[in-house]
Amino acid sequence: MNILIYHKDDYLFYDLCDILNCEHISYSVIPYTFADKYEDMTFWNWCIHNIAFDKYDVLISVNYYPILARLCCKMRIKYIAWCYDCPLNVVSIEDTLDYETNYVFLFDRKQYQSYYDKGFRTVYHMPLGVNTRRLSGLTYSAALERKYSCEIGFVGNLYASKLQEIIAPMSPFLQGYLQALMDAQFTIYGGYLFDSLLTDELLSQINNGYKEKVPDTTFTLSKEALNFAMASEITRKERIILLNLLGKRHDTKLYSYAPSELIENAVYCGSVDYVSEMPYVFHYSKINLNPIMRSIQSGIPLRAFDVMGVGGFLLSSWQEELAESYIDGEDLVLYDSIPDALEKAAFYLKHEDIRTQIACSGQRKTLQEHTLRSVLEKMLHIVL
Repeated sequence: MNILIYHKDDYLFYDLCDILNCEHISYSVIPYTFADKYEDMTFWNWCIHNIAFDKYDVLISVNYYPILARLCCKMRIKYIAWCYDCPLNVVSIEDTLDYETNYVFLFDRKQYQSYYDKGFRTVYHMPLGVNTRRLSGLTYSAALERKYSCEIGFVGNLYASKLQEIIAPMSPFLQGYLQALMDAQFTIYGGYLFDSLLTDELLSQINNGYKEKVPDTTFTLSKEALNFAMASEITRKERIILLNLLGKRHDTKLYSYAPSELIENAVYCGSVDYVSEMPYVFHYSKINLNPIMRSIQSGIPLRAFDVMGVGGFLLSSWQEELAESYIDGEDLVLYDSIPDALEKAAFYLKHEDIRTQIACSGQRKTLQEHTLRSVLEKMLHIVL
């Protein structure tokens, strides 16, 4: 077997190569950052003239790139898009999704189902996992504990949403309607309102309103863009509130690419490298907070596996596939409201023995049942 890998800055690249090396599978890497993930003629022409596609069984990328789908379709090579983003942030994805050379693996079952129900047979539901080989090689020390230890730790994006820019030209009625939807969704875990309530009729009304205000505008708001902006706004609000309230009560650290002036009580620690630093944050935080991005409707985000894989205690917002794969109160702890999260954080910080037992159980199940090696094997079995 010979695999071609497209590499941009992505979390799974190191683990993918590590697993392939362990399995003695040959591969070559194309390291490149697209000028445009839809149309990049420099990349396109270089690939066609320099890569002997007939030498490879499959091209793999982490997440989905339309230009790679088109290239693989033209060169008649199978394309695996191994996705950890939800949504995929690809405009007009359905224009290329149905290519017969595509194999698009989605970790969120509801995202997969939405495409499948539209008739796409190139999508597959495939949960993520951990690289047990990498995690087993970690070494721990008192110095690392001093650096990374805290009561509450959170690694993640605060999502600087563009929602306010999007809704600014709208009528007060539409702004109020969308705000009411977000207020309702904010309190609901395990159900997603936007898919059914952001209708084509509503989008048409919004876009007609844009044209009335700016007659020569060429801007058209898509359902996907509005959906993501609203989900980002809710997630941002939840994370900021949780960090502030937990930070008032406990030693709380935030690891993110950028601080927020709205967070006053958590200590901002900058970003951390996925391979060399993040595992230690998860291991030495007594509680790892996991408020899941609201656009992920059912799937288990990579962060959850990464926390439990190193023996970290996971306190997560309720999520359908998490609740199916793990036992709440035995392998992890799930919350269904902000007050619930605060109460459970305080309880488990006071009960180290129970917290440690849950963290150990979650780690054991993750290392046994949710490995990236087994995920890769399943994908290759489907494709080849």
